[in-house]
Amino acid sequence: MLDVIRKLATALSVSADLLLFGKDEGVSRCDAEEKRVIRSLLEGMILKHEARRWSSGVHNGKGK
Repeated sequence: MLDVIRKLATALSVSADLLLFGKDEGVSRCDAEEKRVIRSLLEGMILKHEARRWSSGVHNGKGK
């Protein structure tokens, strides 16, 4: 997940802190369609991350 945030911050030319917490930076500068795309990408990456965790047994204390 952190890798996704880093890549988005790099693509948007902002720090990860500003991407996550800034009011005048990051995603807030995008138009509505770009925000929808970013949201979809993040949701997809979160689902992929969760699926990887479940398949590796992390959800029940096994794995990493």
